[in-house]
Amino acid sequence: MSEQELYVVCQIDDFNLKIMVNRYVNNHIQVLYKEVLNSEQYAEGGVVINPELTGKLLRTVLDKINQLLKIKIERIALNLPSNNLKIYQSRAMLDFKEVNHTITNNDINQVIEMTKNISIDQDEVICLTKPYDFKVDNKNFPNSFPLNVQGQIIYLESLIYSLPKAIYNSQLEVLKAAKCELLSTMLEQFALVFNLHNNFNNLVLIDWGWNTTKISVFSNSALYAIHNIKIGFNQIAKGLMTKMRCSYSKAIKYLTKIINVNSDYLSDLVVDKYFDQETKRIVTLSKADLQITVRNQLDEIVEHIESFLVDILDKDPNIEIVFTGQTINLPGFSSYIKSFNKLSNVSFITNTIPGIDNYEWATLIGITNYQHNLNLFNNVLISSINNPGKVMINKDSVSSALTTADNANKTDVNQYHSPLNLNYQYNDN
Repeated sequence: MSEQELYVVCQIDDFNLKIMVNRYVNNHIQVLYKEVLNSEQYAEGGVVINPELTGKLLRTVLDKINQLLKIKIERIALNLPSNNLKIYQSRAMLDFKEVNHTITNNDINQVIEMTKNISIDQDEVICLTKPYDFKVDNKNFPNSFPLNVQGQIIYLESLIYSLPKAIYNSQLEVLKAAKCELLSTMLEQFALVFNLHNNFNNLVLIDWGWNTTKISVFSNSALYAIHNIKIGFNQIAKGLMTKMRCSYSKAIKYLTKIINVNSDYLSDLVVDKYFDQETKRIVTLSKADLQITVRNQLDEIVEHIESFLVDILDKDPNIEIVFTGQTINLPGFSSYIKSFNKLSNVSFITNTIPGIDNYEWATLIGITNYQHNLNLFNNVLISSINNPGKVMINKDSVSSALTTADNANKTDVNQYHSPLNLNYQYNDN
């Protein structure tokens, strides 16, 4: 197993810790192990409350995996929450003072680093750099490297993403406490789109999550805007709990098992009742009563979404809109949502891996895809268990033109990576 592409991926949310071991073979992901620990609160707003304790817990799970799979985990790929993510636009120019200068990897690296020279708040840290538009003299190279191109001046526009230091540092401190190295990091929005396809252009990703619904706008393969609606699955469940005057667990059961938001079948059927202390009467609730309660909250979220999409759809009425998240698994959700005019053509993140929930593991499957593509582009095999720097040996997924670094320099380097896989996209401090 030591010669394979094997990735251990981790995600630390406020109320759960997810660990997954995936093997990438024959252009497919095989899940070897997965576990969710949700017995306590691990973070608050993305900031890990006790990194030392969480790291020790992670170490316990890693030791169990090592014993079970007969491996030694050395590195972990970490998914980062996007709470309070900020996006900056930056430009840089490098003048070689030579008309026919041949641009090298070092030149590209230098101008990318120059775009990171921006002013950010002291409590922020740059977590991602997305170069998206190179220009050499008067020739444009959007979403590609001008490697070996001749010219005097190279220009670059990048998007710079920052997170609060408290989030970024506390997440990495968990790996340190677990005595494990960092393989790579990825923001959850980018991880989610890697479940779709690698060569997308314009896209609106709407994540119907636990406490928020996040709208992420991608243009030319870069995340340009993110908008949070502070209503999610949790708030819908609490609204139903208030309507039914019942426990949270009962509201969840009715929300996920009994109520179909799109079907009026047996809508008059009484499905619950309670005694009202104020009126001293028994209140009965039909399926329609509960359905309307859930629909009202879904409609409130949709109203925010449609308002946000007005300008975007005016500019590009055919832009792809994709839904993901816990809320989309509600019975009848997909049909109900498509009844709204602006959302009639939405699609959903789907999963082809047997036994893996579409939403719960989507980010960790996405970061696995990213790490594989990053290795493919750099023509090295850096996994969670192997020593770094080996030439890729997966003949089914690696082009023979990229067997050695020399060959990579002699061919079109942009042919072997997607726009999301630009080198130095991620800044792992």
